[in-house]
Amino acid sequence: MRVSDLTQESQNHFPSHGWITGCTGIRHLRLPILRLYQFGQPTYERFVENNLGGMWLQCRSPNRTLRQLAVGLRDLHTEIREILPIVQEEWLQREASVERDNALTRLHEGYERIEISLIAAFVLLRRLADELIDASRPFLLKHWQSAPRKLAAAVSKARDSTLVDAIPICDFEILIDALQNHTSWLDRLREDKGIRDILIHKEHILQVGARGSKQLDEIDFNWRISASLVQGKPGALHIIDLFPALLDCIAGACGFMDRLYSSVSPVDSYQQGDVLFLTGSDNDIVGFWPPIDEIQTEFPLTD
Repeated sequence: MRVSDLTQESQNHFPSHGWITGCTGIRHLRLPILRLYQFGQPTYERFVENNLGGMWLQCRSPNRTLRQLAVGLRDLHTEIREILPIVQEEWLQREASVERDNALTRLHEGYERIEISLIAAFVLLRRLADELIDASRPFLLKHWQSAPRKLAAAVSKARDSTLVDAIPICDFEILIDALQNHTSWLDRLREDKGIRDILIHKEHILQVGARGSKQLDEIDFNWRISASLVQGKPGALHIIDLFPALLDCIAGACGFMDRLYSSVSPVDSYQQGDVLFLTGSDNDIVGFWPPIDEIQTEFPLTD
């Protein structure tokens, strides 16, 4: 995608992270934060000055995790899109046949893949949180080596006004705003009932299946794929609807990256170097990401 593929109106949304439609109508995933760790960018000079341009940056850059997250979300969206028609056609209610068996087998394979993809997505989001602050320290702070490597620790220092001790070399007000007001998505992943921590460290049940609903005056059910994270005991269950939670966490991470980018680079316009190229249909690639210039639908399927 070239810069010229974007309208002037779209340029005004920079440096928003998420998907945007080019002049051809194809949706593209744009993540400006990718630029900050690339050779040739002004921020890269700080890595060179500190001899960090090799393995140090390769191991810490969030670019790897962002790509893995995007691949996982693409595959998750693909599974939902492909198995939803099987649910809608209500194959379970049909008479036994080879065709019915094949459809139901594909449906259950889809449920299994969705379960794994969801776990991967929340784990990668948690890893992304720390990589964003860890790899950014050299161009955010002069005494970057004494600055926190974990996002939660950086938030704590921002709130108790001690982060300034590391001598900021960025727009410190924007950075503090990012840490104080744009990290609720991290809390959803890691605090007492944090989704990632439950999935990795605590007893739980992860249920993936189909959910149907209809109004009294409707004949057909409106089916959707759902995923619930269940904790607790009968009568005192804690249930998290994972798809809305995932959308919120991704949108929150994108909002944080907007502010982090703005703290170190002037807000000018979209350029080359921030499009994440993936194979697959564009609606799968962007399905779980927030739209830059449109309103996110509740269910993560783009028409």
